[in-house]
Amino acid sequence: MAGVQRTPPGPSNTSQSTQSQTQPGPDTNTPIITSDYVNINRTKRARQGNSPQGATVEVEISSDVKNTQDDSITQTLLEQTKLMSKLLSEVSQIKTQNTQIQATNTEIRKSNEEIEKSMFCMHQNFEDLRKEVEDLRKERQEQQKYIESLEQKISDLQHRSRSSGVELRNVP
Repeated sequence: MAGVQRTPPGPSNTSQSTQSQTQPGPDTNTPIITSDYVNINRTKRARQGNSPQGATVEVEISSDVKNTQDDSITQTLLEQTKLMSKLLSEVSQIKTQNTQIQATNTEIRKSNEEIEKSMFCMHQNFEDLRKEVEDLRKERQEQQKYIESLEQKISDLQHRSRSSGVELRNVP
């Protein structure tokens, strides 16, 4: 608390009085509690002699400075306008490239779908051929077994016919 000075206690009254006061100030309107032991003295810094009281300060800008500032602002605006036009042209180029890419992507998707369909058909044909080859292998094995059994029967018949057959030797 700036400006608050405490004094030593004086003759005490039996009832210590406390008063609540509101003092207007530039920052707050809060109540300040005072007592018999506290003195409030506000001191402000003295105003300097060269500070204006309520007067406005006018700044004069020379025409050269104004012209220089106007020229620099104009130059900056021209540069920004050039940059903005360049950015706009680049953005339009990017948009055209994007539409071309999208068209190409659509064509690629269609091509991929056709490839997938043909791959599916080829897969079906492969599966059919594989089943057919497997069936032919089984049939071949069965026929091989049948041929072997027939050869065995022929061999058995030949052996039986030899035992009952008569062989004549040295007969003129």
